[in-house]
Parts: sequence; structure tokens; C-alpha cells
Amino acid sequence: MKILMVGSHSSVKGGITSVISQLLEHDWKDQGITMKFIPTFSDKNNIVKIIFFGWAYLRLVINFLFSKPDICHMHMSYKGSFHRKYILQRLCIYFKVKNIIHLHGSEFEKYYTDSNIQTKDKIKRLLKDCDSLIVLGKEWELAIKNIEPSTKVIVIENAIKITPEIPKKTKSEFNILFLGMLIKRKGVNDLLDAFNSLDFDILEKKNVNLLIAGDGPEKDVLINKMSKSSIQKRVHFLGWVNKEGKNDLLKKSDLFVLPSYNEGLPVAILEAMNFSLPIVSTNVGSIDEAVVTNVNGYLVDPGDVKKLAFSINEIVINEEKWHQFSQSSRNLCISKFDEKVMFDKLLKLYSGCLNES
Repeated sequence: MKILMVGSHSSVKGGITSVISQLLEHDWKDQGITMKFIPTFSDKNNIVKIIFFGWAYLRLVINFLFSKPDICHMHMSYKGSFHRKYILQRLCIYFKVKNIIHLHGSEFEKYYTDSNIQTKDKIKRLLKDCDSLIVLGKEWELAIKNIEPSTKVIVIENAIKITPEIPKKTKSEFNILFLGMLIKRKGVNDLLDAFNSLDFDILEKKNVNLLIAGDGPEKDVLINKMSKSSIQKRVHFLGWVNKEGKNDLLKKSDLFVLPSYNEGLPVAILEAMNFSLPIVSTNVGSIDEAVVTNVNGYLVDPGDVKKLAFSINEIVINEEKWHQFSQSSRNLCISKFDEKVMFDKLLKLYSGCLNES
């Protein structure tokens, strides 16, 4: 079976790139699959983006003509990503190549709602014409079915490679970690407000630090905000980190916080669970499939800074609760989000898609 995968170039930062890398690094040969990848998006200026996509389109045409794949697996978000995949899906249909859309865009439903009639019709057509649409959780399955009931939706959650458990050492500090893009949707401003409202004496006694690993348009605003705070020395903006740097941060951290306003099922949460970190996040997207309140952390409403601060404080001050949440995170990760389960589902999807008339 020949699979042609398309999506963001490896230089593009974010969760979609992480998932693509994970799929490409897997040894598919044992399952009789040849996997090829053509990047269709580069995060540069608009002229470069157009040229890059044009070259990718040409490469797809050449592949369809001379080395026709059985299935084209396309990773899609929204806005420009949707329009690119719509064009490529038309190409697949023309060459009679099965197409699978892998939806990552956490704001896809909102994008549909806010779109004009012409774009809505295109979205419905893409959903109707794909041979299968992968979503990251049950909530997204319902959302897609509400847009286009005939869509062949399958839920395949993000997953990770389970690492050997890393024992937590007794330390003289407590590190709270955020990983992700510094954009408004991620709620980092709320995190800073919540951290700023924590009891100063507790921060000093427990030597609590907030580590913010990521980059984006909000970075300068957030740094400027904390430069005026009395606890600025406890907030560390680390910039974007590579895979090794990320793992080092997860090893030395004690709590993971992601106060987003919109998500699918963030890989960063699963990675934190893999490293036995309790989680404080928001009840959006499919996060509730990974984080259970009072089991491995807390879920709060987006924008509820007071509840966010309370939840963080509960884990910082209560060592017994921290240990309970820590072990539960690890156990949940192993039982629900081992990448072996994801690969088995994908293999079954590929085979089923190919066998359909």
C-alpha cells in the first residue's frame, strides 16, 4: 500500500508538525506500507507560501501520474490550510486517489460559522467528498456532523510514544510549565494573572517558578506585562525549544498548565502526562478525554482566572495531592494515549479505505 502524506514543512512550529513527524518516523514497512511525504506549507511570507504550495502541487501531479499512491493523507487546520487542502482534494478526485483529511484545527467550527456562503459550501463539499475525516475527539465528531452529516468521521486521538518512567527527585523548587505558541487563544495572559495572584509567601517558601516555553506575536506584550510585576524574577520566558529541550523541561517540571480558549487534543498535554505531571487546563475541545478533575488535575472554564489560580495553588501546596495526580497522569497516558493504539487505528483506516469500492 502506498500512502502519500501532505502537510506543514518540518520547520513550521506547532502541534501539527509534531504529529506529522511522529507518523513519518514510524516504521510502516512491517505493515506493508510505503509512506511518502510532500510538504505543502512553509511559514514564510505570502509570496514564498504561494510559490511553495505551487511547487508542492506540481510534485503531487507528477506523483499521481508516475507513482500513483493508493491514499493521500492530508493534514488540515482552517483558513489557508483549508483552502489548500480543498484544492488538493479536487486533484485527488480527478486522479481517482482516495483522500483522508486529518483535522487538527481547533477553531474549525468557528471558522465555518464565520465564513461566507461560498466558503461554507466548499467546506461542506470537502467534508462530503473525503473518503474519511479524522478528528481528535468525540466533541469534534459531533461538530463535523453538525456541519455535514454525511461526513465519514473517525475519532483517532493524538498519542505519544511512552517513555520509561522518570522518577521525580526531591528538589528545592516547584516548576510550573507552559508549552505552546504565545497567541491569545492559548490564554497565557490568564496564566500570568493567575500566577501573579498566588500568595507571595507560598511562592517564596516553595520556590515556585513559571516556565513559559514558546514563541509568537504575544511574546513582547507578555514580557512587558511581567516586567512590571513584583514576581517577575519567578517568570522565565524561554523561547521556542526543540524536542530535546522540551524533554529536559518536562523532566524538571512539576505541573503543566494550558489555559486555552480553544483546542483539539493538545499533544503537549499528553507529553506532560507521559512525564507524570499533574495538569491544569481548560474544559475545551477534547481535553476532558485526557484530564479528569480531581484525578490527574483540574479543568476550569476559559478565562476564569480565579479558578485557574485556585487550581494551581491546590497542587502547589498539597504534596499528597500532587503525588496522586502525578501517578494518575502517567497511568492515564499509558492506558489511553500510547501511540501503538493510534497506529493500529490508522492501519485499519487505511485498509478499510482502500477496500471500499
